[in-house]
Amino acid sequence: MRPHLLAIPALALIATACGKTSPASGTWVLGSQEVVSDTCGFGFDEDDDSGDTEEDSFDLVDNEDGTFTIDMGEDTELSCTLSGSSFTCPDTIENIPADGMDATLDYAIGIAGDFSGNEAMDATMTLTLSCEGADCTTLGDAMEMTVPCGAELSYSAEFSP
Repeated sequence: MRPHLLAIPALALIATACGKTSPASGTWVLGSQEVVSDTCGFGFDEDDDSGDTEEDSFDLVDNEDGTFTIDMGEDTELSCTLSGSSFTCPDTIENIPADGMDATLDYAIGIAGDFSGNEAMDATMTLTLSCEGADCTTLGDAMEMTVPCGAELSYSAEFSP
């Protein structure tokens, strides 16, 4: 056997031993999900009666520099950083002005978790809502929630080739 052919498995073993994970780029499908907390009343744990059988998914792009991007759709994109097999996606904040009110809703989403290999992850997503302006109480009443509030969801996801 040629010596250079032995180097391929050895390099794979070294990369695994060093704890470096490079997530697969492409579509990831959400598996188990658990609502840890929900002070906003988003209703994450309610049954979906829409008849939609499509799996919840997101797109992940490995930037091959220790960072990756998660595109959750609806203009929500998170920039994430790897540290070994762990990752963090710092809060991405969107400011949404309320029409006809002196109120701006601040919506923040962040994710932290661990990869178990390059095609599976366990993570926790944190969502927070806050408001700025004189009409925040009126806006909260219209949305049927008390702001500020937050939610935390734990989930697993797998790469879907």
